[in-house]
Amino acid sequence: MLKNNNNQYTRRQEQLEQLEQLDNDFCSNLTEFSDICKISNCIESVNGLPSTSASNTDAWVVNFKNGVKYDSSQIEKGFIKLWLSRTCVEYKLTNVFDSNCQNRTEKNNLIKKHLEEIDSLNYEAKVYRDIVKDLVDSNICPNFIRFLGLGQNCSFSNVSGMLESTLGIYNKDIAFYRNVLFLIRFEGKGKKVKRPSTTDINSILEYVNNTDKKLYDNNFAPLKTIIDNSTFTVLLNEAIKDNTKPWFEHAQYLFDKNDRPQPDVWKLLFQLMAAIYAMSLSGLNHNDLHLNNSWVEPCEEKDVSYVYGGQTFNFKTSYVVKVFDFDRSYNKRLKNNDILDTYAYCSSYSQCNKYIPNIDAMKVIGDLYIGFNTRPNCQRILLNICASNTPSLSLLKKTWDNGHYLVDPVTKIGLTTEDYEGFSSVFHILKKIALLGDINSSPNNATIEDTYICHEDMFDENGKIKPTNVSHKIKLEQLNSNLENLNNELVSDQTELNNSNSQLQIEKGEINKLNNILNTKLYEIEENQKKALRRERIQKRTQAQKRVRTQAQKRVRTQAGKDDINIENLDDL
Repeated sequence: MLKNNNNQYTRRQEQLEQLEQLDNDFCSNLTEFSDICKISNCIESVNGLPSTSASNTDAWVVNFKNGVKYDSSQIEKGFIKLWLSRTCVEYKLTNVFDSNCQNRTEKNNLIKKHLEEIDSLNYEAKVYRDIVKDLVDSNICPNFIRFLGLGQNCSFSNVSGMLESTLGIYNKDIAFYRNVLFLIRFEGKGKKVKRPSTTDINSILEYVNNTDKKLYDNNFAPLKTIIDNSTFTVLLNEAIKDNTKPWFEHAQYLFDKNDRPQPDVWKLLFQLMAAIYAMSLSGLNHNDLHLNNSWVEPCEEKDVSYVYGGQTFNFKTSYVVKVFDFDRSYNKRLKNNDILDTYAYCSSYSQCNKYIPNIDAMKVIGDLYIGFNTRPNCQRILLNICASNTPSLSLLKKTWDNGHYLVDPVTKIGLTTEDYEGFSSVFHILKKIALLGDINSSPNNATIEDTYICHEDMFDENGKIKPTNVSHKIKLEQLNSNLENLNNELVSDQTELNNSNSQLQIEKGEINKLNNILNTKLYEIEENQKKALRRERIQKRTQAQKRVRTQAQKRVRTQAGKDDINIENLDDL
């Protein structure tokens, strides 16, 4: 009997070791195709986030264990956004809805509301996976939150298991059960009771102790019912770095106190517009892009190069702007986002199943325009970026003055496609922003990883990125163009150097002339000095001869007087 128990224990240990090895293999080889439902053993800890979004979701920041790798590189953090699955609401939770809705109409309306929201969240997951990820991974544009993976129809145990390392084996189920009830009852932002953080111990204890029956109704659905009948979609994206801030916190610094553009902040706006340009070429409208739907993430200062639309934009930055939140978006390849056909999203909020290339640009610049409502000079600059002719300027000003949603103040409905055609293109706006941000084409030290290329020839008519050989061709052409520009600059520098050498030779010749003149002058001075010395010597010799002569004459006269000799002419003597 003891021998059999030992054998069973040994087999159990072997099975556990095999399972642990499988987990290690899974966690060290995560890719976009990995089933995110199974990542519980890859997670070191979870930090749940309280409700800050209008969407019916739960959100966590997860810290991965040492050795967890994504695409062969170490990964430390991830951001999880999860929601109820469609099959869960349509089929598995019908008894819960029956028990808590007063009649069939209330039940059907609640289910309908759930399905519309779920479909929009599923659409967002597809945008991240099928559109945004390619833009980031192809080095077309870095200014998006990157997709990492997706789990569909994850069980309650799959998801609560991700919390075990943080909350323990018992509290993990209670905590997640509590938040699932919030999701089922559609309680979140704007509701009387907001969904708390999944890992907030105080709120978990409050729930367990049931201190406020108005907030927590345990009779809504038993724990076992929720465990057995709820399934979830789990979206895993990259997590933002510490000290990351929403874009709107930088918006106030777009102009200085004298209404002059601040180039460093305009560089952030350039990155946001670069994301819009990349989206527009990929057939994607965000539809809800405002200054709270993009992050400004710090990074080490670096040179970056955007080769967009055939032009090069080079600058230095210490931040990366990243766009997120695509549940109200529309993409030509993914077709209609069904929620946009409900609740007047299109007519009242300009969120339509319609491709309008510059609509996101108008919303972002409009947000800034409204923020500077007490500074007309700043508003004028922003208007002139987005429209050039008088009718379009007038319409855009009235629209922005009317609010955030690009609704015609006269018709009270969203602007028409023809209206947007009268406004500036995204690329035109990008170039205007580059000027105001002191961004130019001067060569810098951007690495290949920090060089981003985006051109309309890289996309087909539906916004799909063409095969790599096409993009490589464009990249090669651009690199050749850059090389030609560098050669031209070298030729220009050589010409300038030659001109400088010529000027130097001329100046050297002038110096030689001056040296010759100086030498001539010195020679003349030296000759004059010699002549003066010769004159002085002759004069001294003449004077000496005169003295000798005078003395001789004197002696002769003296001697003649003694000898009584008559000398009439001493000169003859």
